[in-house]
Parts: sequence; structure tokens; C-alpha cells
Amino acid sequence: MLLFAALISVSFTACSDNDDNGGGGEKTNPEDKEVFYNDLSYFQNAIIEVDSLGNFLARTCGEVLNVNEPHHLYVGVESFDEAKQKFLQWLAPDVTVTSAGNSISAQLTDEEGHAQGSVYFKAASANGQVAEVTASAGTQLLYFDKVTFLLNSAWPVNASAKIYHLGDVITYAPNSILGHLYSEDKTLKWVCIRESGNGVMPMFVTITNREYIAGDYSHEPFSIIKSSSYCPAEAKAKGIANVLNASWSYWSDIFKTQGIPLEKDTYYWIDKTSGAMMFTFHHAIKFPKGELDSFYGGTRRFLLKIDWLDDSSIYSNLVGTNGSAGVGEEDYQKLFDGAASSKWCSHLNWRTDGVWFVEFKANIPLKAVGYKLTTASDTETYPYRNPKVWRLLGRNDEEDEWEVIDNVTNGDLPAVNGYTKSYSIPTPRKYLYYRWEISDTQNNKDVMQIACFSLVV
Repeated sequence: MLLFAALISVSFTACSDNDDNGGGGEKTNPEDKEVFYNDLSYFQNAIIEVDSLGNFLARTCGEVLNVNEPHHLYVGVESFDEAKQKFLQWLAPDVTVTSAGNSISAQLTDEEGHAQGSVYFKAASANGQVAEVTASAGTQLLYFDKVTFLLNSAWPVNASAKIYHLGDVITYAPNSILGHLYSEDKTLKWVCIRESGNGVMPMFVTITNREYIAGDYSHEPFSIIKSSSYCPAEAKAKGIANVLNASWSYWSDIFKTQGIPLEKDTYYWIDKTSGAMMFTFHHAIKFPKGELDSFYGGTRRFLLKIDWLDDSSIYSNLVGTNGSAGVGEEDYQKLFDGAASSKWCSHLNWRTDGVWFVEFKANIPLKAVGYKLTTASDTETYPYRNPKVWRLLGRNDEEDEWEVIDNVTNGDLPAVNGYTKSYSIPTPRKYLYYRWEISDTQNNKDVMQIACFSLVV
């Protein structure tokens, strides 16, 4: 498969790259220039986000319901019309769309107008399915090749309890971005504007006063400086605008209480693009109509979002205290950063008494009813590294003996990148300290890896 194309590029009137030295001034509209998108990248990142090399970052929409079809995603909807609206939101504004009854064909092109293939939306009617999305042969989608819209009423385990609730506010600073944010923005308050369930992850958003830079700016002076799980692409920014506008007074009150500037008349920046001759362009969204624009100057407020937070983050920050060594920076602490793009990876000779182990602590005793494991972002390349046999233990004092909470002989984690699977705890009890011991991997291999661990309370 070809390496994934560069992320969305935008062409506007050039402006100085020295704009980071000052934040004042009124909004300056560029000359009326056409905006060109990488349509394939736009569509790709609306569903599964990847970096500029095509590496998996996060699945932000859709779930795998059949582990034998790891690239077939399902999204829950209330109606066919909602499915159609979601599909159109995944398309870049410049896509050529052809409609015929309940079917839609979208021709994808890059910034120079070269064909990238097509994606198709058509109605379906079997087993609660209302529509499906497929792609033409040769369309270079990564980590998925089909999306089926399924009625929420037909969604498996639809009655499962929600962990996140609208309006929840958490203070969260993922380890993976600490080095990329300015000091005043390293600990942020995030507001839940979308609950999880039926094919979508919970979404939290916040606003920073300075930009988040994904990638090494000094080594890539002409590349796009944008994206990852924190900075929304255009489709997701419009989705955020739709949610906020639907209940503006409710959301504005919550954001105001948390000291987060949320104003209708302000443009919130969603990316920064560096082009030829070191010119810099900025892309921003204004909430009332979800309108997009590009400009230099004005108040710098950057809209950020996260939609893969681990369940424990609302109730407790789980902190690793001890564990088996990891490869390089891929140590056991990565289990608790909430990012599917990082992982704990350890070799056989780093086991202790025949097991890989990690010990961690909650800030208060938690009565967990279950736990979740998320596979690594390269699991499809290394499926045999998935844990298979393990025990979860707990205690309330460092001097106590460990008590077995759960004993798993076949974890059956699928060979799917960033796949989250839940496990129930037979007899829930409150524990402050936890220990997870892994004694075997798939196919009894010498390397073990896993991306995330979280408790369900």
C-alpha cells in the first residue's frame, strides 16, 4: 500500500512567517483565492486519523463489530437521513458529488486536481442497516475499506452504561503532547460535547491560547503543521460547531464557568500551513454558521479536541508505579496516557517470575466493574504480540497480599489496530492498588505489546 499522501493543503495569499511574534491586530482577509483540498486525506482523517506517513493515530468514528472483518467499520445512527448527513460531513468542501436517488458518488482529487478514486454512499436495508459506504478499486484508504450505518436500536449491547456524560469537565494533560504545547497550556480543561456509543468515541474539546504543533517544524519547513488527535480537521471542526450551536447557551455557560473563551464572533484556529518561501497560512472556524476562513492576525485561540480518552480519566488518574521494562520510550506508563498511538512493548527476557507486570495506583479506591484494553497501532503488522493469558489483581495497602480480581486464559484480542475490548470483573470490590500480570501472548511469542489500559467504574 502506498504511503499516505500529505495532509490537507490550503492555498491563500501569502503572508509573513513572523506572525508568532505578536497576537494583536484585526482579522485581515486574504484576496479571494480558491481553496484546494487533498480530498482523500480529508475523508481518511474524518474516520481514522493517520499521520503524514500513513501511521495509525486514532479511530475517531466507527467500531469493528466483526473481528474477522477488521477493516469494516460500523457507525450508529437514528435514521437514513442522519447517515447521509454524516457521510457528506466526511467530504471536503470541493469534492464533486453526484446524487441519484438515495445513492451518492464522490470523486476525490488532490490539491492539483489529480484523481484519487471515488467513495460511494448507498442505502441498505438488512438487519438494521440503513446505508453503507464503499470505495472504488485503488482508492488508498488506510485501516478501513467499508463503513456501514446501523440503526442505534440494532446496535449490539446498546444498553451498556455510558462513562462520559455531556457537560463533564476534566483536567487532562496527555503525556504525548506535553512537549508540544506552551507551558501555560500544558494542563487543560476539556468539556465533553459528545457521549460515546454506537460507533463514535466520546469527544472532549478545549481552547488554547497558543498553537499545538504536530511534527518537527525545524526539519519540515514546507510541510503542513497540523492534525493528530488534538487539532481538528475541517470536517470535525464543523461537527463541533454543529454541536455547540444546537445548544449554544448551555455550552457557553459551561465553557464560561471553566474559564474557556467560547464566543460566537471569534474565529478559532484549527490548523497552520507552511508553504513555499516560508509563507504561513492559518485556517479557522467561526461557530454560528460553521464557516471556515483563513487570515493573519486577530486573537489567537486554537480549538483542540480529544476523542479517545481512557474511561478512568474522569474518576481517577491511574499512575504506573512499577513494571517490566519497555523498548526505548515504550514503557508501562504509556498504558495510561489514553493514546492508541503509543504503547507498552516489552521483551521476554524482561519478565519477572514468568510474567510481564505493571503495578498502578488510583487516586481513590475504585470499585471497578470491568476494564478495557486497547491494541497497539501496529497490531495488524504484529498480531502475535497481543496479550493472551493474564491476571488482574488488587489490594488497598502496600503491605497487603494481592487478591485476584480476574483470571483470563484466552483474552482473544483481535488483530486490529487501536481496537478496544472490554472485560467484566466477576465480583467487583474497591481497590486502591492494582497489578496486571501477563504470562503469555498470542502464538507464544517473545514480544508483548498493548496500547491502553483503563478501568470501568
